Amino acid sequence: MQRGDIVNKRMRIKYIICIFLFCRIIFDINPSCLALEPADEKRACWISYIDIGEQLCDLNKKQFRKKVGKMYDTLACNNINTVIVHVRAMGDSMYPSKYYPWSRYIKSDGKRPGYNPLSIMIEEAGKRNLRFEAWINPYRLSMNDATTDVFKSTKYYKKYKKIIIEYKNADGESCLSLDPSKQKAIDIIMAGVSEIVRD
Repeated sequence: MQRGDIVNKRMRIKYIICIFLFCRIIFDINPSCLALEPADEKRACWISYIDIGEQLCDLNKKQFRKKVGKMYDTLACNNINTVIVHVRAMGDSMYPSKYYPWSRYIKSDGKRPGYNPLSIMIEEAGKRNLRFEAWINPYRLSMNDATTDVFKSTKYYKKYKKIIIEYKNADGESCLSLDPSKQKAIDIIMAGVSEIVRD
């Protein structure tokens, strides 16, 4: 056998091995690695504190449930399978909390609404097979003079004063934030998250 034939034979063997490996790789790939299955695909709608303030503020329990249901029905009709809801925007809560005051986006006077908005939002999502995800701003307590004044008027300002940073935003207005360098601030955030998870 001549040298040229040996080289050609080796090239053919390498070629066959490459074809075999290529086929093995193609046929062994799990299709789910290539694309999300429809059942796993996340098609989400973000419901911010602004939406909540405009659509759901100052409602009684029955009105709140009905309005949330209508919102979710619209989303489900548009093939949405996940709602991401802003449940804590600025040192406030859209659920009964030991660590944060009631959100003024739920009750404009900052008082208890007489029901648990978070529980209702979760229940109504479940009825429509919508996945519910709670969104929080962990450190932000206010974002301008008006919201700073609101937070300072609560008992929580005095309670957390030692772990609060006050600063100016781009417009020169006062803003408040929990201090991320303080362990007590981290503990409060974690406790607040535990409340949401238990709800």
